[in-house]
Amino acid sequence: MIVGLQAETLDVLKNVLQKGEVNWRLSLMCISTYVKFVPEGGRHMKGLIDWLLNKAFLNHNFSLLAAAFLIARQCCAEECAPWFTSYMSWFGTTFGSGSSWATHTSATQQTFEFFISFLTDIVPHEPPTCLRVHINKAPASPQSSLFLLRDYVTLAKTRLKDLNEAPGFGLLGPGFTTEQDIEHALKHFETHNGEVAQIVLSGSLFRRQHFEQEFLLKLLTPRVIPDTPDVKEKFIKRLHSMGKISHSLFSRYQDACLVEARIFQDALLSNSPETIPNLVDAREKFQESLQNLQESIKALYYQRESEKTCDKEETSHLSPSINNEFVNLSHCLHEMVGGTEKRESLGKHEPVPSADFVSGILDCNTEEWSQIVDQLMDVFVQCYSSVSGTLNLIWPNQYVRLFQPFRVLKIVLFHKLVKWCIDEVLPVSKLKAAAALLHSIEFLGSTVFPDVRHGDQDITFASYIAECLPLQNASQMSKCFRFAVEYMSYAESHLLNLKTSPEIHTCPSLKSSSNCMTENPFRKSPLLAEELTTVPVALARKYLYLYERYAFADRDQMMGTEMYQPDATNPWLWAPILAQAKMSCCVWFKQEANVNTYEDFLVSRHEYLLNRLTNSATFDSSNISQLASEILLTLHAMDCTQDTNRNTADCKSYQSWQSFHRDMTQALSTLIETYPLVGDAGSQPWLLNEWLTLDGKTHTAVCDKNFMRIVTVLQPWLLYSNSHFSSPDLHTVKCVANLVNTRLKDTLSDCNGFLNLSLVRYLLTGLSTTVVSGSKNMAHHIFSAIFDSCPALSLAARVHASTVLCIVQRFAASDMPSGTFSHILATLAMIKSKSLQEMALGTQAAKYWEVGLDVWLHQKHSPSLKTPVRRWVFFYTVLELGCQLQSGIISFKFDSGSISFQYNTKDVVQNNIITLLINELENDLSVIDTLDVIVQAEQLPFCGLSALSQNMMCVAAVLFLMLYNDLKETDSNKFLASGFDASLLCKVLLSCCTAWIKAGLPHSRIKKTLSESERNQKKMVTSPLVDKELLLGMKRGLSSILRTVSSRQTVRVPEIYITSIKHSELGNILGNILTQMGWSVR
Repeated sequence: MIVGLQAETLDVLKNVLQKGEVNWRLSLMCISTYVKFVPEGGRHMKGLIDWLLNKAFLNHNFSLLAAAFLIARQCCAEECAPWFTSYMSWFGTTFGSGSSWATHTSATQQTFEFFISFLTDIVPHEPPTCLRVHINKAPASPQSSLFLLRDYVTLAKTRLKDLNEAPGFGLLGPGFTTEQDIEHALKHFETHNGEVAQIVLSGSLFRRQHFEQEFLLKLLTPRVIPDTPDVKEKFIKRLHSMGKISHSLFSRYQDACLVEARIFQDALLSNSPETIPNLVDAREKFQESLQNLQESIKALYYQRESEKTCDKEETSHLSPSINNEFVNLSHCLHEMVGGTEKRESLGKHEPVPSADFVSGILDCNTEEWSQIVDQLMDVFVQCYSSVSGTLNLIWPNQYVRLFQPFRVLKIVLFHKLVKWCIDEVLPVSKLKAAAALLHSIEFLGSTVFPDVRHGDQDITFASYIAECLPLQNASQMSKCFRFAVEYMSYAESHLLNLKTSPEIHTCPSLKSSSNCMTENPFRKSPLLAEELTTVPVALARKYLYLYERYAFADRDQMMGTEMYQPDATNPWLWAPILAQAKMSCCVWFKQEANVNTYEDFLVSRHEYLLNRLTNSATFDSSNISQLASEILLTLHAMDCTQDTNRNTADCKSYQSWQSFHRDMTQALSTLIETYPLVGDAGSQPWLLNEWLTLDGKTHTAVCDKNFMRIVTVLQPWLLYSNSHFSSPDLHTVKCVANLVNTRLKDTLSDCNGFLNLSLVRYLLTGLSTTVVSGSKNMAHHIFSAIFDSCPALSLAARVHASTVLCIVQRFAASDMPSGTFSHILATLAMIKSKSLQEMALGTQAAKYWEVGLDVWLHQKHSPSLKTPVRRWVFFYTVLELGCQLQSGIISFKFDSGSISFQYNTKDVVQNNIITLLINELENDLSVIDTLDVIVQAEQLPFCGLSALSQNMMCVAAVLFLMLYNDLKETDSNKFLASGFDASLLCKVLLSCCTAWIKAGLPHSRIKKTLSESERNQKKMVTSPLVDKELLLGMKRGLSSILRTVSSRQTVRVPEIYITSIKHSELGNILGNILTQMGWSVR
């Protein structure tokens, strides 16, 4: 009936679902039948589910939403492909980031709150499989509701923990547990002749965290290994040999298995049943002793409070009942944990690698010991919360001593405390107890608790916790500050109480016990010398850092808790550690750089940074040069490091750095504008000196770009003067020009070799603002000096004409004496205003290369252009070809002595630069005269280009001319028609080849710059300049062309060309050829 009435079936379902009175057992049976036997049944059900979801979200109807989920899960159970392959697939497709839900439905916070409320309500009834899907395929959330999603994920994970289920998927999929994964892996290993299942290998690569923390944790549970290795042992050894199990983890597993074997052997060899601990009785005694200890501590607390009320002397030691319970607990622990573990671990105080307790993979069976430690920690919190006053300064030390003989319990305790202090959000009572517990561990020291191997150093566990406390957002800062306050106040109270009553920190009833340490650590501790060594310096440092932040934000109270000031009442006690805890400028910078600005509690971090800088003890308002230098160089060093690690850093971390960089440079700019920069008489301006004195090893494109990124935020006049109101002298201007000529021209140029716009703007704006208003002669001398001394700036000024004109528009060319600056003013205005026809007719003011540059930049090619202008257009077009060669857009190669080229993008094919150059060359061979770099070397525009662009233009010129000679037959080659043209060709080839070889063969400078640039741009391109195959082909091609030209025409070239090529690496190859040709020297 269902199959025959398809449309009616869906209508009936819709009506029933809307009424709300549903027999779900019958309805789900009908749905299963429908999707199995009705063609396109799955598609129909998907439409029904989409309709239900839309109605549910529109009306916020829980019943319809529940119906949609029930129907979807039923369809997924029937595996109705392709619409319902699995619940994970359906949920991710319907509510994931790429779904329509992400772009439409979740746009409103109210709708998302309704959806999360529904998922929250059904958590107690959800199977673990579905909860894992909701955690790992979390629905897309609007930015304002991310906290709701986090709360739900936390709740779902807690529910899975209550069910003893892992939050992640098994390797086999959402419906499988880790035990089933192991069972499947072992079965596959046994039935496939020792082959490891592919799903296990994939999991070790793509689900590494689950593989190490779930799969291996279960697989490597310590056991007694049989004499003849079973399948599991062979499988473990196979994984170890493949590198899937680390050597250290495998060694710990083997050691733990040996411990299990010894325990088992001791039990077998013993004829007395008393030697096998009765664990059931031990656990019951352990629970009873914990309860008795809690009641005894409360009783002592009430006794002490009563004595206070009656003005009696307060009891200053623990009661006998408390001491007895400590002894009972110690005996119970020995019975439960086992004597073998004691003998193996007692006296072992070597440092514990932090990975041992962070990952949770320990030497032995951690599940049972984890329960023991959980009980001890829970009772500790209950006891600490139920009493107060000086009593809480006495009993915790004795409590923590219970862990002394058991190394593995200490490691489990470390693991739990790491979660408490770093990962979890703790209530106030638990936070206070955690601080007291951690302090007791630190107080007892390495004689009881081992140090932690963190990186390449051994530190105490409290120091490790302090180092790891994160400070990236407001929530983490609040938790860290609260914890630091609780820990430091407890440490202060504990020390002061100890100095008045040191005997109360020993346990007389335990002196005869070999299980507990009885000596008071303070009897040998340097704390008697009034040093508070139980407070880690890292914790005090973070406290001071956060205190300054909260004080600036006027947060005298944090959620009802007054801010603690350790040095207010006992400055003598805190002075030594607070002096050690002061942050250096560099450390403070790094800490601030890790803060996520969008999750910070500060409204204006820029103002806070400025306040922090100006209120430091070393701040000198009369001269901030030293402070400004420290900020500038620290920022630059961090910027270079961040740039190197950018590819490996996560996006959020890099965004935090970008935000800090912006805030810090703004603060530096405000600082410089507010306070004076004072230098020695006759010294260079502060910023120019800093740029010139950068470490020589950092003179790379990345280094200067990072420095420029900081500099452009600062006032532009800083490069020329320490004061906005003083004009620079000519010496300073020439120093700036020299900096551009020797370094910045090569490191801060665009792809064509011109100085980039930001540098040109900064240089000229700074110069313009320092010129005293109305002083025309001063402006003329200063601007002419920098343009005369800096060809790269003269060339770039014409490339960026619009920007340059805006900067210097207050100066009129007619008001200036004749010179470089007045010429630039006149030509920029003329080129900007004149039409193409006017430029083509003559260039009385502008030079031909200037007009040619404008024609090339703005694509104003025309047959009416004058020949000298066309020559320079040809020059810039060859320059463009060199840039395309360097970037890989066009590539050349030699094949059987002939040269060919290839276009690597579609755009360049449509705008064929090779064809354009050949046409220009056919029209006028003399256009190549501008490529004679021996003549042009010291003249503009060639000398204004970066070294890389100069060299790449030479490469492009040689390869193009070789290509032209290969394409043309001997009779049609115009260069062979006359001795003059043949000589011109040879001059250009020899001069460009000489430049190519000189730049390409040493490799050092160019190669270094290229590698830095390529790594920054994520490119793996071999520069033609250092391409060995291209160099070899060029040498052979050049020899062939010279022989052909010499055989047809009499070549006359100046001696400098022959001398240059003979002195190059090509001299060994071409020296004899040139001599045999008998070239005439003119």
